[in-house]
Amino acid sequence: MRDADIVLLQEMTAPATKFIADSLHMHYVYYPAIYNRLKRRDIGNAILSRWPLAEDSKLILPSRSRYAKTQRIATAATIRFKDRTIRVYSTHFGTPADLGWKGRVAQLQGILQDAAKYPLVVIGGDMNSKDIGRVAREAGYLWPTDTIPKSNAFGRLDHFFVRGLVMPTAAATGTYRVPRSVSDHSPIWIRLRVP
Repeated sequence: MRDADIVLLQEMTAPATKFIADSLHMHYVYYPAIYNRLKRRDIGNAILSRWPLAEDSKLILPSRSRYAKTQRIATAATIRFKDRTIRVYSTHFGTPADLGWKGRVAQLQGILQDAAKYPLVVIGGDMNSKDIGRVAREAGYLWPTDTIPKSNAFGRLDHFFVRGLVMPTAAATGTYRVPRSVSDHSPIWIRLRVP
């Protein structure tokens, strides 16, 4: 991760986010999504950036969890890169059992609606879906992670959707393998160029 310009994190605590950002000498923004009663702490999403953050927000997504009645979020930040701004979203959609396809589509559409006012956009995170990228693609986004190696035992559940940025090559994305003791998801990566 030391070579990364932007890092998106999910299921994080505020202290863990700060520790990683400080270790990598990056700017960061973190917003909690839920309070985990078992672990007695907030859990949420974060964005880390080598470049300054111009603005940030907590985007509350539609469709509440069937079982836990929790609400999912996207952490959003506008990153300044030279004379350009890039809108970035780190998100974690509901699971298939907890929300279903229509609920996850509504969550993605909530982000797409917020992102409509920005020319350069990166949306990434745990989408809990192998094919929700079809919705992003229909909205004019690239879906470069549609064929990467699986990121979870259930398949390709983690994705990036990109608008206005350039993929330098077809091989500019992939999946890192990590021990199962670290996470039940493997990190995914993408290389982009600002036009």
